[in-house]
Amino acid sequence: MMELHREIRALYIKRSPESTPAAQETIDGLWRLAAEIPLIAIDMDEGCDVVLHCAFEFSLDSWNTSMRALRTAMSLLRTKTGYLAVRKVLVSEDTLKTDLEWYKVTRRGIYNVDLSDPADIIEDLVRYSGNNKRHQQIGALEKLFRFIQRQEDGDKTGSD
Repeated sequence: MMELHREIRALYIKRSPESTPAAQETIDGLWRLAAEIPLIAIDMDEGCDVVLHCAFEFSLDSWNTSMRALRTAMSLLRTKTGYLAVRKVLVSEDTLKTDLEWYKVTRRGIYNVDLSDPADIIEDLVRYSGNNKRHQQIGALEKLFRFIQRQEDGDKTGSD
């Protein structure tokens, strides 16, 4: 598989269940991060998950910027651990695949982890994806192409 595209998609922080709800000044502080990163939306659920949706090209500069933003968000939310989601678009001869890489960020360092992708986070990442329409169109065209191929293959076997 060949990698076509890579982008930083989200900053994810899982707070402890006994955490108090975020105060308005904390939420305002999170929104101020939009000055540093292209912030699309902030999701906070009652399960204490916080997802900062963003979308920017993957580069060393954007990596450093996103790390600063994630550490700022971790400080605002008083947590020791956060995660960064990097979306990769891979292509082979007959498929186009989107994959997520997760990086765990702590005070001690950054680690590549295999975070089991919670379904609601994946759904949110897709919903807020700036490139989502383009990928949906590509996916639809691929399905249409495969359907036409099956129809043509069926016609060939039926006419024999």
